[in-house]
Amino acid sequence: MFKKLYEKIELIYEQMNRVFKLIDCSYSDINTNMKVVRDKTGYIPEINSMQNTIESQQRTIEQLTNALKDKYEHGLFVISNNGRIPMVIRNGKELTNEMTSYFGIDWTRGESPHISIEQFAGTCHDLEV
Repeated sequence: MFKKLYEKIELIYEQMNRVFKLIDCSYSDINTNMKVVRDKTGYIPEINSMQNTIESQQRTIEQLTNALKDKYEHGLFVISNNGRIPMVIRNGKELTNEMTSYFGIDWTRGESPHISIEQFAGTCHDLEV
């Protein structure tokens, strides 16, 4: 009776050793993979740093836009960037925005340009009434 019990215990012990070896190998693989991920992502800047960069770039764009408005206080300036919404500045005011669907400029020599602009009608759902 004890002999069969010892055999079962020995069998369970061998199975446990195999499980522990598998766990050890898996743990080693996980550590290696984590090290690879850390090495590959270690150069990525922190979120706060990226956010500060974006905010700084936005301030720079606003300053440049304001400088253009000042420069073209008595004139007309049109710029487009890769098919995005073109910016039209006339007499120091930006005439286009994200609601603009179309604009056209007619000009005849000796006359000031005529600008026609179409915009989408919009509503704001985020404001509380």
